[in-house]
Amino acid sequence: MKKTIIVMIVMRIAVAAQASLSHGMLAEIDLASDGAGSTTGTGWTLSADGGPARPIKVPGGGWNSDWQDPRIDTMSGVKDYVVYERKITVPQIAADQVTKISFGAVNYGAEVLINDKPVGTHAGPLTPFETEITGVVEPGKECTLKVKAYHRRHYMDGSICTVPVSIDNPLGADKEKWTGTWWGQDRFAYGIIKYVKLVVYPAVHVEDLFIKPSVTHDSLTVVASIRNSTAADKAVVLSGRFSSWNQAAWKYPTIPDMVLTIPAGAAAQVVVGPIRWGLGPQSYWWPNMPFREDYVATLHNLALDVKEAGKTWQSYTQQFGFCEHTEGPYYYQVNGVRMLQIGDVTTESQIGYYDSYATLPAFQPPTGPGTGCPETWRRYMRCGINSIRVSCGLPTEYMMQAADEAGFMLIPEAVTFGNMTARYENIHHPRTVREMGWLCRNHPCVMRYSLGNEIRGGMDGWRSLIDVMLEVDDTRPLIFEHQGGPGDKYLGVKHGHAYSGSHYGPITKNPGKAIYNMGECCWGTDDMAEFAVVAMRMRLYDWAYFAPWCWLNYWPNFFQGIDHDKHVLKEHNSVDRHDNTNGWGSPVVNLAQRALHPYLVLDVGIMEDSKNLPNITNGQQATEWHKIGEGNVRWPRNLPCYARGDTVERRIEIFNGGLAGSKLSLKWSAHWDSLSGPMALVGETLGPLEIQPGFHITQTIRFPVPATDKVDRRLYLVMESIKDGAVVYTEDRIYFTVGIQ
Repeated sequence: MKKTIIVMIVMRIAVAAQASLSHGMLAEIDLASDGAGSTTGTGWTLSADGGPARPIKVPGGGWNSDWQDPRIDTMSGVKDYVVYERKITVPQIAADQVTKISFGAVNYGAEVLINDKPVGTHAGPLTPFETEITGVVEPGKECTLKVKAYHRRHYMDGSICTVPVSIDNPLGADKEKWTGTWWGQDRFAYGIIKYVKLVVYPAVHVEDLFIKPSVTHDSLTVVASIRNSTAADKAVVLSGRFSSWNQAAWKYPTIPDMVLTIPAGAAAQVVVGPIRWGLGPQSYWWPNMPFREDYVATLHNLALDVKEAGKTWQSYTQQFGFCEHTEGPYYYQVNGVRMLQIGDVTTESQIGYYDSYATLPAFQPPTGPGTGCPETWRRYMRCGINSIRVSCGLPTEYMMQAADEAGFMLIPEAVTFGNMTARYENIHHPRTVREMGWLCRNHPCVMRYSLGNEIRGGMDGWRSLIDVMLEVDDTRPLIFEHQGGPGDKYLGVKHGHAYSGSHYGPITKNPGKAIYNMGECCWGTDDMAEFAVVAMRMRLYDWAYFAPWCWLNYWPNFFQGIDHDKHVLKEHNSVDRHDNTNGWGSPVVNLAQRALHPYLVLDVGIMEDSKNLPNITNGQQATEWHKIGEGNVRWPRNLPCYARGDTVERRIEIFNGGLAGSKLSLKWSAHWDSLSGPMALVGETLGPLEIQPGFHITQTIRFPVPATDKVDRRLYLVMESIKDGAVVYTEDRIYFTVGIQ
């Protein structure tokens, strides 16, 4: 392939609000309430609706968190807004330095002031943003930082979020019409959350970088935005080089130097590539499928130096994975390989902590073996779950970094102004989608984006969000959760599309013409076993993605730091689980692990018998199925009876859920009375069979029922799936009752 380098310069006068770039900074100072790392040590105060000031912990889970002393009630403690205040001193590090305040999020919106002078605004919950304060602060001199944070009702009209179509007044709303509470926000954190930092950049710096690998074209494109904050034009040289995050000896392609001129006070966008990659599949980022405890994904670094006349303005490094997430005809693909996506759903405000992703140990760096976010992702993968949808919210940078390294996958979801009450508005929702893309797009763990959860109203306005996202990140599939039926496909206004994700609908066969997603199913206290069996049916029927609602409802103490008492969503009220009782090593968890196993072997006849499966419609499960689990797991539930001389004929589905290798064999045998009982039959090994990764095929096992002189004797069928000479799955739970006649 001929190397082609395209350099394009696009002048951008306005700085877009986006996630803080933690690379290439001159300083990053935590403005936490204890003043750690700051130059003043002064904490925060807060006043509500113009009232008296009081001390407040920042971030502290938000002003309504139970970490505050005293806590401020979410609904009655604040009518419209609060004002955070503290003293800060900007350090003098370099001439012409750029200083910003970086926020993890301010819910639901914020105005930022320095010495009472407005310096920036941001509307929208849970999304990170930065506000530049360079021109209004004097390094070395103390100043006052204020953050005016608005309650959600500031953006409400009746019970629905509304924003007037006015750029001059993006925060206006009719507060008098706000009528009450809303569903699903039990521990939604208000005010400053995640983090708040003072960050210092060099005057000429990388303000945005997007690395776009293409497995299809074996190439990589780099899109960088370089800002010149000085008063003079700058002729700079951009030098780039690759290195291995894993310390592997890859022979990386070279990146030629790029020369560009950036006008004073402006930004230039540089597009480099496509650069031929040429390192093969072993250099790709792959999900950890099938799960291995010691797995570490393959990742790379791109280092960029911004130079001028021998001076290095900035050295900037971005970690990335060479990975491509795409759609097939009726399934999803990673690096061109079909992949079954089995997920879960987490809603931050319903986990148990305020600001859970920033405060709960389950999403933090590990403090010892079996702790922290890496362990959370491994726990999921041990169960057979390879992804989560971050419902109505965004993962933190660390959550994505840990998922990148572990080979786990995430679906960020655009933050609307309230589950079930959101309405499309042409200011806030496009901004939220853009900010989601800016935050997430360099992480290979992000397998697609959800543009909204359980939205209401027509699709005309929402469809434009497809175009918005593709302008920010055109490398991932898109979805609308719980909008339309399975396989429904919505077109963008100008280009692109997004599939629908069903919730609690019937499990029908996919005809192979569209992608079927089931974003939520099996809602009940003891529904882990039900989800396991439904999952087998969805695999058989070629659903591309499915998830329960939700794993924490089945297993409240699954996350480190959460248990039944702390878990918010009590509609399910499931008990805590314990090893070898109803947790790890128990029949119900083993049932789930088998159902989600990549190399599942499945008796099709048992799966298609209506007595074995619930009919899930509108969230209501068949009554006879509602209590299958929790110490009473029986699989299969309906077993055929045979007489001597009958012929057993069973259709067996063999799944290849790995990401490499297409040769599998099926070995079977039959035993009397128990799995270790007398051998009744030694079956012929079927195969090797050609099953491409991600696919499954049906084989038929036939044998005559052997004679027996016992009444209603059990005949156990044992089947082993063999790949690369090793047994990768054993199905030993099927038995038949044999009569003596």
